Amino acid sequence: MQQIDDLRLEIESFEAEISSLQKELALVGGKTLELATSENSANAISKSIRSEAQRVIEQQPVLQGIRNAIAELNSRLQPKKLQLGELEAQELRQCRIERIEQGRSKLRAKFGDVEEAAESLKNLFFELKAIALEYEKDFAEINPPGSGNIVLNTASLLNYEAIALPKLVERDGRFILGSEFIDLFKIEKESLRQERLQQSLAWRHNHDEQVAQAQREKAEARSQTEQRERSALLKAKQIELVEIKVARANRLSSLKTADVGGFDSAIAKLEAEIENLQKAMQL
Repeated sequence: MQQIDDLRLEIESFEAEISSLQKELALVGGKTLELATSENSANAISKSIRSEAQRVIEQQPVLQGIRNAIAELNSRLQPKKLQLGELEAQELRQCRIERIEQGRSKLRAKFGDVEEAAESLKNLFFELKAIALEYEKDFAEINPPGSGNIVLNTASLLNYEAIALPKLVERDGRFILGSEFIDLFKIEKESLRQERLQQSLAWRHNHDEQVAQAQREKAEARSQTEQRERSALLKAKQIELVEIKVARANRLSSLKTADVGGFDSAIAKLEAEIENLQKAMQL
């Protein structure tokens, strides 16, 4: 990142200038110490140090200027270091984001491999099942089943526990490597379920047919009973009609002017009832 490189160069130039000024400032104390250790006599040491001290006093404005320059450079250097730290942190974060995306791409590229491995394992499981089933009957003949408390089916050449296939999924930018359980007998169970369903439907249909047949027979018996009752009632009404007509005729034969209105009403009523009974028996 060009901005970071430029800032680093600028910081390096500030630090170099500060270091140079600090060395220049340190020369004063260093020179005094050098004079003190280079002389042998006390008088010579005293004179040298006093002379150097006088020189230092005379250079105080210059030294203060150097100190001020160092302080100013330091005050400007700190914000630049902070800015550099922030930029470096941003650069590092961006670098990590790019690496994470690179990792995601590599993981996504493995989806096909995981699916292929799962399919290969699935086929292998079914092959093992087919081999075991081929010899299952022979094995069971000489290996009777054990007690119900034994987990292992001793009469079965191949026993089955929970079987799972690898599964890789992506969710919210993260990946989950897990397992997907499969049922090797799913087809057989579905076939058995369908068979039982068909049996249940057949039983229900047969039951419904039996109920319907019983209802039909009951209705037919009831209809026959009603027909017999109507037939008997019709015969009774017909006989009653004949009797009333005979009684009417006898009444008129004994008295031409006799009132036979009651007979006529009874005859009309019986004839209407007989007609309705005859229609009902024809339905």
